[in-house]
Amino acid sequence: MANPCIFISGVAGFLGSHLAERALSKNYRVIGVDNLSLGNKENVPEGVEFYEYDLLDLEKNKRYTKNVDIVFHAAAYPFDNLSLFSPYQVTQNTFTITSSLLSGSIHNQVKRFIFCSSMARYGQQKSPFTEEMKPQPNTPYGIAKVAGENLVKNLAETHGFEYVICVPHNIFGPRQIYNDPYRNAVSIIINQMLQDLPPFIYGDGEQRRSFSPIQDVVKIFEDLLFSKKIQGETINIGPDERYITLNDLVSLLNEIMGKNIKPRYVQMRLQEVKEAHCSSEKAKRLLNYQVSTKLETALKEMVLWIKKQGVKKFSYNNKIEITNSKFPEVWNKKLY
Repeated sequence: MANPCIFISGVAGFLGSHLAERALSKNYRVIGVDNLSLGNKENVPEGVEFYEYDLLDLEKNKRYTKNVDIVFHAAAYPFDNLSLFSPYQVTQNTFTITSSLLSGSIHNQVKRFIFCSSMARYGQQKSPFTEEMKPQPNTPYGIAKVAGENLVKNLAETHGFEYVICVPHNIFGPRQIYNDPYRNAVSIIINQMLQDLPPFIYGDGEQRRSFSPIQDVVKIFEDLLFSKKIQGETINIGPDERYITLNDLVSLLNEIMGKNIKPRYVQMRLQEVKEAHCSSEKAKRLLNYQVSTKLETALKEMVLWIKKQGVKKFSYNNKIEITNSKFPEVWNKKLY
């Protein structure tokens, strides 16, 4: 395919901006859309044909997916635990925007639709998560992502376009929001510790995660766009060589920063998954995915990037729809 046109939703966000940068480096034409509710226009790489609008706008989706070859749908409201308290806002900006973008894409006969899902699809199942597991989401965000997956599959079967569902696991790196108290554990903890503040840890801190440096994720971008082997597949994207606890994460960051900050433990959040890490065997087999960036190296880069940007106070900008005794104290009292 010569000089394909790639449409990236959420292009001013963390993942979307890195994908756009990668696509431009390959001389692809890139159309990017973002409503800037969570993204930053400064993140949009030079060379992207950028349009600021809300993906709920079907007519604009029809207009801007015209002559597009491939859609990479990275936009969402990725607030997993917060979605228990703002289910309408999160599901509308995760599932409904997907239905709108799909309609526009099908209208213009887009060849391939790549849907960025979430490890929230797996819920409380035993790790490591494999793609063969039946999704069991336990939050509105996870439910919305699985519903989006099902919609993509249904419409692809009906209208005959290619699709891929990718499932990134805990991506972090430069351009990620680090002053949002509701998401991005690595970034939140670094922002706190750089201010010599004890990072908040929910529960005992023994939750285990696999954290993915953004560099390793974007390397497989071209295969996600063009590989015929992955048509119709759901694929985890994340390291499975090393799982660490949140306590381990704080210890690593203390070493990197030359500090000795003890975390502050607070009550475990509702529906939080204790063990959440993936198998990447399928990605290694079909996408030649490999972990080439050491966790410590990526964490150092993230610390230096946040230092360069400057630490920030946390912003509580999201509308909370349900406030009751179950709402986490850290959020309720704005302790960040």
